[in-house]
Amino acid sequence: MQSKPLTLLVALALVLCSGCSRDKKSEVYSTPQGKVTVTKQADGQQQQVTVQGKDGTSSLTIGSQIAPAALGVPFYPGTEQAEGGTWSMQGGQQGQAGSVTSAMLTSKDSLGEVLAFYKEKLAERKPEIYEMTMPTGKMANMVMEDGATSTTAIVITEDRDQGVTRIQITKSAK
Repeated sequence: MQSKPLTLLVALALVLCSGCSRDKKSEVYSTPQGKVTVTKQADGQQQQVTVQGKDGTSSLTIGSQIAPAALGVPFYPGTEQAEGGTWSMQGGQQGQAGSVTSAMLTSKDSLGEVLAFYKEKLAERKPEIYEMTMPTGKMANMVMEDGATSTTAIVITEDRDQGVTRIQITKSAK
């Protein structure tokens, strides 16, 4: 009689796991230079391309949620990650030369409020700050060297048409 509960448990596990394979779809292509794997989430929100060749592996992930810790700076309070505006590219191990991580955020607050927040929060890192006014709106750029290992840039732009402030944060390993 022990086999009946075990059979039911195995059947239940198979039913539950049958939906798991639909969460993402991968396709693999072979080229003379190496192997390319393209992976898409079923909901279309995240895509990844991985290239493996004789010189190593590189990958590009688009649409994933990025945590502030990955970029080394706080996110402005109340921001939302913009659709398709987050990506990460690795040319080896994360944090090594060739890796870049970026997030695009939007806020309903003004460029001045967002810039003041980052000036205060990042003052000890002594960022270089450039501000300009263009016909389409204002823009501010902050650049910080993170020692000898990476550079972080924050580009804040005013989008008058959409009524939002866009914040692009990019961290590049040297």
